[in-house]
Amino acid sequence: MILFCVKSYKLVDLNFSIDNQLNISSIDNELNTYLKAKNDTDEIIFKIVDSIPERNSQYTKVSNMYVAKDSLYISNFPFEIKIENKSGIWTVWVALKKNLNQLEKVYQLAYFNKFLHPTYKSTDETYGADFMYKIFLPLIQLKLVEHGSSFVHSSAISLDDKAILFTSWGGIGKTTTLLKLLLTHKDIKFLSDDMAVLGSDGKVYLSAKYLHIYPYNWMGFSKLKEIAYNKRGLVDKLNWKFWGIFRGKAVCRRMPPSELFPDQIADSSTLDKIFFLRRRNVKSITSRKPDNTVDIIKTMSYIVFSEYKFFHNEMLLAVSAGCEIFPGPEDFIKNVEKNLTKQISGKDLEIVDIPYKATPDDLYRFMSSRLLS
Repeated sequence: MILFCVKSYKLVDLNFSIDNQLNISSIDNELNTYLKAKNDTDEIIFKIVDSIPERNSQYTKVSNMYVAKDSLYISNFPFEIKIENKSGIWTVWVALKKNLNQLEKVYQLAYFNKFLHPTYKSTDETYGADFMYKIFLPLIQLKLVEHGSSFVHSSAISLDDKAILFTSWGGIGKTTTLLKLLLTHKDIKFLSDDMAVLGSDGKVYLSAKYLHIYPYNWMGFSKLKEIAYNKRGLVDKLNWKFWGIFRGKAVCRRMPPSELFPDQIADSSTLDKIFFLRRRNVKSITSRKPDNTVDIIKTMSYIVFSEYKFFHNEMLLAVSAGCEIFPGPEDFIKNVEKNLTKQISGKDLEIVDIPYKATPDDLYRFMSSRLLS
């Protein structure tokens, strides 16, 4: 008889649990930095199972979903998903369309399974990453918003126990700036690389989602290259070079923050300052106070929604068919905007305008001078 371990976690004031019946180790690894919850009622219960419960006839078929008022089934490669709402508590069953052994055989077309993956991930790691991005993070965000909290598309650091956000669209240089600040200044601590957690209490909480490290992140930065590349095994390096020929800069490695800066991780810090980064037709990097904070917060709200593109279609179709588990996209964005307004209004907010051709290293030097001078 196999005994499954149900693990309970806490993010801000949201309690959730994972019943990992398939023993996907990468899921446990990705979540092990969240605080463990004790004797609290879980608002989301994730069950990683061989098969999801059968549905009855009381569902409307819409595209890749079967929809009812308080439950729905979703087919989203490589998952089959059932979400059920009972008095505000969600149970989320997640099953693979193919079992793990079958997937292993699919990926093992040559000598090395991981070598065939562009980011050198095993089947277990691929499944874990897909679970995090396609299921876990979007559903957690929906519940966080109900609590007055929200993810923010930001890198975040803690300096003197005060949280600083670098927020923007993707590809602007947030990760490189974060990495260089942390690996160059030991008094700075990590809070988030990609999706910071802004709590209803005005604190920024640790979001220990794995970082994506690309070759351009370590350009001219030997310390990061030593950690992210030089210490890797021969096959790992060959994979990186092989896929680099076909995918260029898109090849990366996912690394936990504990591996990059193990002694520089904070649990939470009170929000103190926000830098909103944007590319503009300017000659040099400059910063200024915004003319209208409301517009910046609205933009931040839309950016958060855009980051959960895996769930956009499902949310729209479920609401259109009468499902009441999710809010409509307009209501969701309004609620995120309301939460961010409450937490950001009155804080030190600056717009940083960055030339189109400025490098991530240019941005790092500018931010370093602003924060540490």
